[in-house]
Amino acid sequence: MLFDITFHRDIKTEATKLGVTVLNCGIRDVILTGEMKDIMNQVLVAQKKAQANIITRREETASTRSLLNTAKLMEEKADGRKRNALQIEGDGIC
Repeated sequence: MLFDITFHRDIKTEATKLGVTVLNCGIRDVILTGEMKDIMNQVLVAQKKAQANIITRREETASTRSLLNTAKLMEEKADGRKRNALQIEGDGIC
């Protein structure tokens, strides 16, 4: 955005010297050198890897949470069975 403002101001100044009025201008295509392309590609690859890593971590967290919930349910059922067994034993003794 700052580049657009600076670019527009500079173009407007130079055009005014030639007697031309510039109402609007912008940058459409930018041609980068080979080295800059490589750097930009590396940045894009790093960003995509970071995004994929975040997705993987979220999936792992969801999976762990699901396993924890399953373990809690199984523990609750086991506790309920133990209570029932103790009640049955207690009823048999009396």
